[in-house]
Amino acid sequence: MSLASRLPERYTVVMDKALRSCWRGRMETVLVPQLAVPTASAAMALVNRWLHREVGMAVHTTVAHFDAATFCWHLPIELAYATHGTLGVVGDVYLHAATGAFVGRPSVADLIRRAESLAAACGIDGC
Repeated sequence: MSLASRLPERYTVVMDKALRSCWRGRMETVLVPQLAVPTASAAMALVNRWLHREVGMAVHTTVAHFDAATFCWHLPIELAYATHGTLGVVGDVYLHAATGAFVGRPSVADLIRRAESLAAACGIDGC
């Protein structure tokens, strides 16, 4: 048997071992999916950052509830003043846990209007 006729077999065996070792390395690696918003505190931080930048410092969220059916965080938005405490809820935000995208939220103008209405109803001027 000539050397030329044996090369393809040898090459095939070497390639087979290389492929097996390549796949073995991949199979040993455990991939864990990462959530964009894995905890209630992360959800509150993300929503509060958005609220404080876009709406104002008097609105915030203090609690986040996870809904397993929709895979979303539900966060009620409250209006509060240091001199009067929490006045009430002015809206709700729904945040997708896997993507971190807002699934549902009131517009900035709507939140400001609701906050001003609630403050006026409580006798607070100059929101």
